[in-house]
Amino acid sequence: MLRPVLFDREERPVFDSIFDDFFNNFELSNNKMMKTDIEDKGNNFVLEAELPGFKKEEINLELDNGYLTIKAEHKEEKEEKNKKNYIRHERSETSYVRRFNVSNVDTAHITAEYKDGVLEVTMPKLEVISKDTKRIEVK
Repeated sequence: MLRPVLFDREERPVFDSIFDDFFNNFELSNNKMMKTDIEDKGNNFVLEAELPGFKKEEINLELDNGYLTIKAEHKEEKEEKNKKNYIRHERSETSYVRRFNVSNVDTAHITAEYKDGVLEVTMPKLEVISKDTKRIEVK
C-alpha cells in the first residue's frame, strides 16, 4: 500500500523537520523576511510566499540538491527636484532568498504562479512505500 506520509530520520513528519530548515536556511535583506505559508493539500504541498511589489521577472526559482531556492530582487531608482533645484537620488533595493527542503517532493512536476503579490508553488508529494510489516506465508 502506498501512502503520502513523509518521514525524516527522526521519524517525525518531514514538514516538521523542514520547518527547521525554513528558518535555518535563508538570507535576509534589511531584516525583512519573505512571509511564507505551506499547506498540505492531500497529494500536494502548496507554498505561498508574499512578494508584494515584485514583478514576475524579478522572481527566480531554482532546484539544487533537494532544495528549492526562491530569490526575489527588486531595484528602484527615483529622482526628485526640490524647491532649491537640488536633485535628490533615492535608491532602494529589496531582495529575499529562502531555501526549502524538497527531498520528498516530485520535483519534476513542481509548478509556480505569481499573482497579486503572492507566489504560489505547488509541489506534488512523492509516494512512499508503507513501512507496515507484512507476513508472508511459507508454503
